[in-house]
Amino acid sequence: MARFTDLRSDLENICNVKDQRSLVNRVMNRTLDRIAGFQPWSFYLDEFFFPTVDDYTTGTVTATNGS
Repeated sequence: MARFTDLRSDLENICNVKDQRSLVNRVMNRTLDRIAGFQPWSFYLDEFFFPTVDDYTTGTVTATNGS
């Protein structure tokens, strides 16, 4: 399975588009949205929970007001 970054690089090379990565990302995301709208893809409807921060039991933190 191709990764998003690989597909983006291929698209940039095929279309000879350089220095417009945000435009290429936007086009790829719009295309994915259109494809996803054709069918009720069950794997897009699944919900998963994954933690983004590990649990901790001890520690310290330092903060500076306004930073």
